[in-house]
Amino acid sequence: MGLDNIPAEYPCIAEGFQPEHKQIECAKMLERNMCPWHREMGNEKGGIGGMFGTPCWYRGKAGNYMLAKLAKHGADDAPTSFYGDDELEDGSEGISPESCLDLASWMADNGELYASIAGSEYSSVEDEIDSYKYAINWLKFVSEYGGTKVWY
Repeated sequence: MGLDNIPAEYPCIAEGFQPEHKQIECAKMLERNMCPWHREMGNEKGGIGGMFGTPCWYRGKAGNYMLAKLAKHGADDAPTSFYGDDELEDGSEGISPESCLDLASWMADNGELYASIAGSEYSSVEDEIDSYKYAINWLKFVSEYGGTKVWY
């Protein structure tokens, strides 16, 4: 069971802003406006970042919670989960770019159902819908960077 999803290739490395052999310093990338995630996704509401606060990571447990909520209310099976069921090019477990786009499309197709069941004692309807939209856009974003690896 995975906890977080990480872009298969870090966007800042893929775009040449960060040397591959050095530790990624997200704060410096953000300060210098060199973070592709921030450029594309930084102003979106509903972001659910990874455990360690790395902006381009996604909290896979939250995504799977949304998929389970849809299944409980009659949605067809999702094409994959945020825990992934693909083997990536480097042999790691994750979600391939194609599977990211398939899941994003499936989630978009089930958006009205999710909006009708969103909200709980812990979050408002608006906040849950924002998180759902963010998950869709995050999947599309990471599809451009080799999909997503699963971090346990």
